Amino acid sequence: MGLLIKVFSFNLKGPSSDVLKSVKTFTRVDSPYEILNQSTPRGKFLWKRYQSANKIYEALLNKALEQKPKKGIVLFMYDDDKLSLTKDIANELLYRAGCVVIVARDRMGSMRCSLRSPEKYDLASAVANALKGIDGYGGGHKNACGACVNKDDFEQFLDNLRKELKLS
Repeated sequence: MGLLIKVFSFNLKGPSSDVLKSVKTFTRVDSPYEILNQSTPRGKFLWKRYQSANKIYEALLNKALEQKPKKGIVLFMYDDDKLSLTKDIANELLYRAGCVVIVARDRMGSMRCSLRSPEKYDLASAVANALKGIDGYGGGHKNACGACVNKDDFEQFLDNLRKELKLS
């Protein structure tokens, strides 16, 4: 089931035209095994798109797993203007590291972030407060948030967040 969810998720990434082709193809699939076994042209198409995104994901994840917590946060930053995998990597890092995680993608002068935290933190409140006086926006849930912060303000945002979470 997890693999199939990843196939769906990764097919919904990338250029809108590619995503729309995948969505259209998904509506024509008769069985999940069509995709998992690549037994039809539809299944092969969806599997191929998944594999393409997964190759990028695995390379980024391996780099992210090398990051050690600093001042209570695992921070992984990468550059990519075509494919956002921040939420996927952040979820995996939280599962493996068990501490506050920020995955930030540098895109056109902004740091697009996915943040995750263990149950003991109120990440949504901390992010909201950390963004005060910062050129950025964000929000989310108690343990999962997103944020977009101007690259020039990113270090200040990190400092503010650490203070809010009482990590520094």
